[in-house]
Amino acid sequence: MRIQRNFLRNTLHGSLLLVRWDFQFDASGYDRLELDYDINDDWNIVASWTQYHRGGNIIFDRYANNDRLSFRLSRAF
Repeated sequence: MRIQRNFLRNTLHGSLLLVRWDFQFDASGYDRLELDYDINDDWNIVASWTQYHRGGNIIFDRYANNDRLSFRLSRAF
């Protein structure tokens, strides 16, 4: 399930992604929250957080202790 929303006259973009192996929200999977801000026409900054959940799936269970926080600064010219 993905939820997206724009703020501050379309300069701040928020996105929440919920991925589950099963249809229950207590199953294996991950959540990703991302904020994307357009500083001006050239510069952009992105911050994201990914949290993995342990459940009954061996693939997602391997990453259960590897939550991630990342930042990116980019310039388009």
